[in-house]
Amino acid sequence: MDLAAGRLLHRDRGGVEELTSIEALGLREVWQAARALSGYRDEAAVLAAESMLPGQVRLPGLSGDLADADDVDRLLERWATSTGLRAQLGMGGEGVVTIDLREDGPHGLVAGTTGAGKSELLQSLLCSLATNNPPSRITFLLVDYKGGAAFREVAELPHSVGYITDLTPALVQRCLTSLHAELTAREHLLAQYGAKDLLAMERDHPEAAPPSMLICVDEFAALLAEVPEFVEGMVSIAQRGRSLGMHMILATQRPAGVVTPQIKANTDLRIALRVAAPDDSINVIERARRREPLPAHPRPGLAAAHRSRHPRAGPGRLGRCARGAPHRRRPGPDRPVHRT
Repeated sequence: MDLAAGRLLHRDRGGVEELTSIEALGLREVWQAARALSGYRDEAAVLAAESMLPGQVRLPGLSGDLADADDVDRLLERWATSTGLRAQLGMGGEGVVTIDLREDGPHGLVAGTTGAGKSELLQSLLCSLATNNPPSRITFLLVDYKGGAAFREVAELPHSVGYITDLTPALVQRCLTSLHAELTAREHLLAQYGAKDLLAMERDHPEAAPPSMLICVDEFAALLAEVPEFVEGMVSIAQRGRSLGMHMILATQRPAGVVTPQIKANTDLRIALRVAAPDDSINVIERARRREPLPAHPRPGLAAAHRSRHPRAGPGRLGRCARGAPHRRRPGPDRPVHRT
């Protein structure tokens, strides 16, 4: 509509033309046309949600202002302007899929069978958090109980403060003791400054606020079988650490029989990739209650997320997880490595 010239224009594949006359149809003709079209189906409107997703997504492509993952200057600029604890995970039918550990968490549960892309999803989460936030804002404690391959490269990030595998079982109990000590220290720190939680302390006393900590456990079912007291301690940490900036992501291949009511009650963010049985999906995202089932054989990297704290956000939305190599730690004389 060209208001200045008082013209009505129509655009199609042939170009733009001016409308000089309007065709009118009577009610009878409209009714006949509707009846004639009722037997046809718009295939574009009934495509599976998976068909709307790209076949592959790279993590640097999800951030419009970070085309080069090795651009250190741009990375430092992102760190200086970071807010929240948001991470870009992949691509959905409506655009980039993001999560925020504070808004969607603070704790999460991830399920996916072998080859579903579970480790890639965890790596993307950690790398995205690392590119969005400096080590003074968030740190990682990595627990990999299936050989240590999932976090081997991510452990080189300056955000990483600990790396535990099934090859180092002696560190498990030490880690649990250290985590409880960290909780106590944070409680005393918040009490000293009169802050009700870490958010209040970051707002009123940013110079004294400790960084948030993400405890990421890959294959906690194996950890539960070998060190059951560690998982019990993690549940205790999840309950006490909500206001202290302690976040937890638990990942497993078979959630059935492993996801206890205590774990489920403390994990508001849940993500399901390809799983071995429908019960596994139901245990994580309660997919049986949704209208659209997960694809029978989804490709690796396809995931459905359920955010219990934001039911209007669309539980069970499908998305393609991103893939990308983590940033290597390259200290230099003008860019020191930050340690917490």
